[in-house]
Amino acid sequence: EYGGCYREKMKFVKNKKYIEVKESYDKSKTLLTVVCTITALSISLLFTNIYYGFTIVFLLISLSLLVVIGLRTYNQKLLTNVWMRLNLSQLESSFGEVLEPSLLRSLLDSFSKSSTESLRRLEEALATNNKDEAKLYSHDIKGSSATIGLHIVTQIAAQIEQFCKDNEMSKAQQCFPELKNETIRGISVFDYYLNHCLLYTSPSPRD
Repeated sequence: EYGGCYREKMKFVKNKKYIEVKESYDKSKTLLTVVCTITALSISLLFTNIYYGFTIVFLLISLSLLVVIGLRTYNQKLLTNVWMRLNLSQLESSFGEVLEPSLLRSLLDSFSKSSTESLRRLEEALATNNKDEAKLYSHDIKGSSATIGLHIVTQIAAQIEQFCKDNEMSKAQQCFPELKNETIRGISVFDYYLNHCLLYTSPSPRD
């Protein structure tokens, strides 16, 4: 479902909200395919001059449906990406089911700042094969990402930490780019959730 760094060891947490949105997204994709086919057929009929007026009306209707369903599918794809990466069970267990936007924004800002510094220091530690420092900063990222529900970041950081413990620094170095990229994606996903999803998910989704 994501990434390439030792993905066989990763566990994808499919929370209830993800499953609901993914099912809706799959249905929309199927419907979009059908409407695209109908639109293509309508366009081809225009060149045959058969039922020209009817074909024009039908084509306009199918184009309108194509736009509406296309936008809906795109939005559902974004939501699927959100719930693939975001699991709020840890936040819910700490702060309750109804999560205040101001609290979540504060947690996200804090994670964004701390993870930037931890990633920088982790990269330096890995570049110099400093096992102890790398273990420390990967552990920091693992804990802070778990707190705000970015479970993919948590798992990659945990892998790097374990590689450092096992003195497999080359494997830890190979995982770092994915950890960095996934952290950036995770922050973006959490920000999207705060700006677009929070008002429509009260209480927050549970596993």
